[in-house]
Amino acid sequence: MPPVCQDWKCVIQWMNDNPGVAGWVQGLTALIAVLIALWIATRQLGDALKLEAARRNADKRTRIEGLAALASSGAKLLAKVGGLTLTREVNPTRSYLAQSESVMTFGLGKNRKIDSLDILWPSGQKQTIMPDKVDTLLTIEEPR
Repeated sequence: MPPVCQDWKCVIQWMNDNPGVAGWVQGLTALIAVLIALWIATRQLGDALKLEAARRNADKRTRIEGLAALASSGAKLLAKVGGLTLTREVNPTRSYLAQSESVMTFGLGKNRKIDSLDILWPSGQKQTIMPDKVDTLLTIEEPR
């Protein structure tokens, strides 16, 4: 029984002793690396195409402002669009040393209007508005 390989010297010795098999292993490894690179490129292309499609679709950008919403975070938006309810939650901090903007974006697809927009503020207040336009930035303040 051959000795158990304990370090890289053993691997190098095996490659020297078996040049044909080592070549196949190296070739297979290179093929796997190429396939992984193609898979990553395909995913990135798919993400880019989704982003471009989202830009073409009408969207509603709604900014929530108001000290209570930004200070305590957690304000929820519920947009009713064509029988669906789309939900977004303000969470400007997601991880250590990271921050996200407080603009909530709703992709509407083929819909051209939002039936209603409910805002559930962290203070417990509920506010309902009926936006009359899409493709716009709407600033909403928490009622006092």
